[in-house]
Amino acid sequence: MRNHPAYLELLYGAWWAGLAVVPVNAKLHLREAQWIADDAEARWAFVTGDVGAGLRLPGRCIDVDTPAYQDLFHGAEAELQPRNPTDLAWLFYTSGTTGRPKGVMLTHRNLLTMALAYFADVDAVDPDDAIVYGAPMSHGAGLYALPHVIAGARHVVPASGGFDPAEMFALARSVGRLSMFAAPTIVKRLVDHAEAHGLDGSGFKTIVYGGAPMYAQDIKRALRVMGPRFVQIYGRANRPW
Repeated sequence: MRNHPAYLELLYGAWWAGLAVVPVNAKLHLREAQWIADDAEARWAFVTGDVGAGLRLPGRCIDVDTPAYQDLFHGAEAELQPRNPTDLAWLFYTSGTTGRPKGVMLTHRNLLTMALAYFADVDAVDPDDAIVYGAPMSHGAGLYALPHVIAGARHVVPASGGFDPAEMFALARSVGRLSMFAAPTIVKRLVDHAEAHGLDGSGFKTIVYGGAPMYAQDIKRALRVMGPRFVQIYGRANRPW
């Protein structure tokens, strides 16, 4: 699915039920998404109809914008299923640039450690903060939902379901204290928009970037135009220790 408020409902609903999740990038071709679903042996899929229609699974495929999804909220309350720290929580498929994507197995302990590391190494978060999901929630942007849930912060899904620089600056003005995850190309588009319209970084708190090289001149310009609110991270997809 595209970025959607249902993403967080599904993540925590699945974990409450003792299940593992397999988030899939909405920009993949349907054949690529189907391959991941088959390889993961997924049984249910939750989709937005614009990208997920046609996905086939052994169980159900539910469009989150239809009454079928809302009906799930009226069922019997599920009991919390206790899980061990080493149990699988998130099956994270790599980009597949050198072959078929590989499912990286992230445990509940992995996710908790990541969330605590965010507080220690990236940023402090409090309930007045907000995280905005411009990048895909199936990847880094979605992972950063966890520390913001722990801190009781706000969550903002753009109406576009993705990244649009004008929309981001409008949200920064109306919501304030925005944090976000961005690829270097997204940072450049933000800075281009700010420079073209005489804007600064007001309303943005922290912009975490990674996933590709950031050219020195680009980050220098970003700091000059939007101020010291950028954090560089580096991550590598691998099996959990």
